[in-house]
Amino acid sequence: MPTLLNKLFKPKWQSNNPQTRLDAINELDWNIPEQRSILEQVIAKDSEAEVRQAALKKVIKIEDLLKFTNDKDKVVRDASKARLQSLIQGASSNFDSFVAQNLKQASDELLFTILGALNEETQLPAFLKALGDNNSPMLEKIATEHHLSKVRMKAADHIQEPSALERLAKVAKTKDKGLFQLVKGKLKQEKDQEKQEAAARQEIEAFCLTLENHAKTDVTRYYPEKLHALERTFQTLTPARFVDLQQRIQTALDTCRTRATAMEDEAKATAHEEAQTQELQTERDATCSELENTIEKLQAAPLSTPSELSALDALIKTQENRWLEATRDHKVSKHEQKRYQAAMGEVRHYYSCLHKLSNLQGDLDTSIKQAEEFKEKGDSESKDSRHTLKKIRQMVDEVEWPSGYQRPSLLSKAAELMGEIHTIQAQHIQDQKRLKQEVQKYIQQLSDAIDEGAVKRALKLNKDIARTLERLPTKIAHDLTARFRLEQKRLEDLKDWQGFATRPKQEELCERMEHLADQHLEPHLKAQRIRELQKEWRTLGGSSDQSLWNRFRDASEKAYEPCREFFSEEEKLKEVNLNKRQEIVHQLRGFIDSVDWDAPDWKMVDKINRKAREEWRQYYPVDPQHGKQAQKHFNELLKSLDERLSGEKARNQAIKADIVKRAEALIAEEDIRTATHQAKALQKEWQSAGITDHREDRRLWSEFRKACDQIFGRLNETRQKHHEEQQHNVQRAEELVTAAIALAEHPDESTESAIASLSEAFSDLGHLGDHGKELHGRFKSAVRTCRKALEQRTKTSYIHYWGGILDNGAHIRTLTDAQNVEWPTELDELQAPHKAQFENALTQFAQAGSLNEISQDEARDLVLTAEILAEMESPAEEKTRRMQLQVERLTAGMQQSAPLESPISKFEQIVLQWATARTDDNGAAQDLDKRLRTALEGIVVKLQPHPHRD
Repeated sequence: MPTLLNKLFKPKWQSNNPQTRLDAINELDWNIPEQRSILEQVIAKDSEAEVRQAALKKVIKIEDLLKFTNDKDKVVRDASKARLQSLIQGASSNFDSFVAQNLKQASDELLFTILGALNEETQLPAFLKALGDNNSPMLEKIATEHHLSKVRMKAADHIQEPSALERLAKVAKTKDKGLFQLVKGKLKQEKDQEKQEAAARQEIEAFCLTLENHAKTDVTRYYPEKLHALERTFQTLTPARFVDLQQRIQTALDTCRTRATAMEDEAKATAHEEAQTQELQTERDATCSELENTIEKLQAAPLSTPSELSALDALIKTQENRWLEATRDHKVSKHEQKRYQAAMGEVRHYYSCLHKLSNLQGDLDTSIKQAEEFKEKGDSESKDSRHTLKKIRQMVDEVEWPSGYQRPSLLSKAAELMGEIHTIQAQHIQDQKRLKQEVQKYIQQLSDAIDEGAVKRALKLNKDIARTLERLPTKIAHDLTARFRLEQKRLEDLKDWQGFATRPKQEELCERMEHLADQHLEPHLKAQRIRELQKEWRTLGGSSDQSLWNRFRDASEKAYEPCREFFSEEEKLKEVNLNKRQEIVHQLRGFIDSVDWDAPDWKMVDKINRKAREEWRQYYPVDPQHGKQAQKHFNELLKSLDERLSGEKARNQAIKADIVKRAEALIAEEDIRTATHQAKALQKEWQSAGITDHREDRRLWSEFRKACDQIFGRLNETRQKHHEEQQHNVQRAEELVTAAIALAEHPDESTESAIASLSEAFSDLGHLGDHGKELHGRFKSAVRTCRKALEQRTKTSYIHYWGGILDNGAHIRTLTDAQNVEWPTELDELQAPHKAQFENALTQFAQAGSLNEISQDEARDLVLTAEILAEMESPAEEKTRRMQLQVERLTAGMQQSAPLESPISKFEQIVLQWATARTDDNGAAQDLDKRLRTALEGIVVKLQPHPHRD
């Protein structure tokens, strides 16, 4: 019963009706195991080829199809191969697993067929790569034996082993010129890479040795700079490829950087110390210069107001502090120290004199007025007149006005008054002699009274002698005064014996003198303090205690000892300085006499004038009495120079003022270039102008510089605007170059018009400055690259197009059924005439059951003609026939009056004729087809830059 039911209700896929079985198969799913088993039975046993083919189309896995490609039934084999090609074409480009798992199951013929079915741009490279990773010998076989040139070339491109490339080159040398050139290029590239690698290692190793030597060198000059240069060189190298060298370089670099850092730190410390020393040196020079300038100003005009005196005191204190700060913890040269002490001593002395004069000004003025009144009355010899005159003289002596400085009016008036009164006093010389004799007598009487211990009588004689001495001139009374003071001392001693009232004060003076001896003061100041204390001692009348006097005297000696050494050296210095000043006077007089004043070198004259003043101040101090004459001559010579220089400076000042006026007028000039050129010319005029007064020169220069700054400021604005425009043009040019480079990477139909647009835009750019030549070169290079890419695209497209026609022709020659054709290259992709030619061939095949049959000789002649047109080599056995064809073509061309057909056009006709024809020898046809494809690759060189088809 079950058997009967099975017969009555058998599945549709087992139906006797082929169409029913087809419908049933279309509903089956290969992924379901039971249904996959049914499909396998149908493929293996169904009687209808159409049903088996339909079942094969349900297979969705490439590896499942492989077992059917070796089926005994040719229909199954052909159908499975067709299905396999369809699946592979629709698959992704990752073939690694497929090749690894199924390579051994596929025959060489099947692999060749699969390769021909793969997409050339996406699938074929990936498949060949996977094949090379799993079976490189098979890749070699494909490169030498596959009938498609594109497959052979792609396969060869995936072979990397040098030995395999060598073998491939030997095989392809005589059989496949294009393949041979490709392999030869890869071998050359491999050798070039090896050479480059060796050269790179040699360069890096040389750099490593240089760096290691630098790390060990003892030469430290420019060490950091050399290291920076080596580091810049290192940036251009790629040592990471050589680990051993990279480690050595890094070690040497670390050592060099450590040493360079230490050297730079040391250099900074040294530079800081030198800068500090230089700064202090500058500060000391400035201090001395400030004091010397002050001396020069004081010599020219005395101070007259209390505020000026206070300012001078403040300047002295400021410069003292300034000098102390500049000399603290730093050694000062002897010359610097002397220069400072000389300048500071002279300024202090001047201040001391001026201060004394300020204190005595009221008394001196009053005394001068009294003396003038005595003079007007003719009472110059009265006691009061002499007392007044003596008082004036004492005040003048106390002031001790320094030589070389202009006297204040009050001192000048006092000196003049004393001179006039002295004339009157000369008339009383006889009286003075009488008074002298009288004083001598009184002094003798005083001495006798002291010897006798008669204090009262001695005191009376002391007063008489003092009154008489006051009536005598200082010069006459000098010796008498000295003797009188000795007697006075004896009198005081006598008085001290009678009482000790003055002892505490004298002990205090001893202590003060001893304290002064231990102090380190400026010698002049210390000597002045000593004199003041000695004066106080004398005021007390001396001491009757010899030990106390000895104590005071010893302390005075001790205190004065440093001053004595200083003043001794100062006296020597004064003598040297006086000689130097006299020499300066001699040289300055010689210079003035030697100058041609009709055509003098004013800059030299001005320089000598300033230099003479500087050197004159440098040789200070000098003895006022002995240096007075030299100072007088020097001032006269300077006055002579100043008078001449003043005239020249006035003339040059007028010239520079005119230059400033013209420069200010140029500010309004509209043409900035004209204004700039004229401003530069004015600058040259300024430089050629002669000397001027320093203050006026600075004022005029400031005005001139301000005008020039405005002119050149406008020029800088114009240049900046031009620079910004140029920078914009450079940036735009860079963008155009980048765009041109991008076009070369992916050329298409619009590339040519895009190149034209970019070229027009580039030519419209403005000035590019220093970058112009380089940017023009880069843009032209990018355009050339684009055009080459276009040409290459055209050639590739051409080979692909006509290679597709040859593929279609090869497929036609294998057809058995004209109704169901799967084209390697779709007919819709072909141009209309070429598509029509294939359709006509299929129509003929469908109607007559055959294609255009040509003989083996005709086929061979077609291919030979194609090789002649492409200028490609033909096999050796074809050389004779090739020569005959060339002769025939030449003869026909000479007899033809119409223009000759182009090689490209003739070649295309041969390809179309070959693609729609069939020969009786299929094996020979395959060989001829290979040769024709090789010729196709050769004919593309004859393509015009802009072929008729993209």
